[in-house]
Amino acid sequence: MLEQHHSKSQKMLLTDSLTGLANWRLFNRHLSNEFNKIHRYGQYLSILIVNVDSFRRCSSVRLNADHDATLKSLTNNWNKCIGFSGDMLARHIGNEFGVILLHANELHARGIAQKFTTIAHYHNVSISIGIAFSHETATVEDLIDIANHRLYQARVSNTLVDTSEC
Repeated sequence: MLEQHHSKSQKMLLTDSLTGLANWRLFNRHLSNEFNKIHRYGQYLSILIVNVDSFRRCSSVRLNADHDATLKSLTNNWNKCIGFSGDMLARHIGNEFGVILLHANELHARGIAQKFTTIAHYHNVSISIGIAFSHETATVEDLIDIANHRLYQARVSNTLVDTSEC
């Protein structure tokens, strides 16, 4: 009984209560572990930082009145896009999410970002995405900073920004 309680407490500490996704604490732990591995073994990974910018009105008069239900459905569908073992979708705060794509080159990461955008459009939601690639930096902190910078640029320009020229 005590083990069950401890296990439940651990799960609550590492998951988002609304979406059931990993939380940012688990995201950072997993990213640090995997980032160290990929550098050690000469592999690569990509991360996406995704922000749900707004909930739009659907032309068919269907409104996204239930924000929580929309976020649950949206993230459930996003999670289906990243089905490789070790990939992770996590909720940061509010409407911001992080994605770890192990062994994902730039083409694969951009493809996932496009799928996320398509799913968001289906849910009548606009999103911005910043993408960063492990080969661009030697630290996890810089990787997250690059993705956040590109997310900011995407939000300002309302487009997907993922080029290494940023």
